[in-house]
Amino acid sequence: MITFIPLDTTNKVLRIINNCIEEMVHHELFYYDLNEDKESQIDYLSTYFPAHLCREETEKCVNVLHDLLEWCQDNYLHDLTCTHEYALYMIFESFFIKKLYFGI
Repeated sequence: MITFIPLDTTNKVLRIINNCIEEMVHHELFYYDLNEDKESQIDYLSTYFPAHLCREETEKCVNVLHDLLEWCQDNYLHDLTCTHEYALYMIFESFFIKKLYFGI
């Protein structure tokens, strides 16, 4: 379970938040997997990570997304690294832009 330090809440509410995050991350990994060639995958990852990181450490970027997905599913409290925070922020931003423009 991903924790949010400034957010003081019950485990039940935290579980609901993590379930929503899990759906967002799962959605992004699904679309990443649809890209079959390496260049398309790097382009897709650059939506959520700096481009140089995607080129130099593609596997690390994918692992961060998998970490976020797994952390949302378990009951342990996890503190995010800067890379995890950045990716999660970009996923939130992407999700809410899609929701605003496309009504998703």
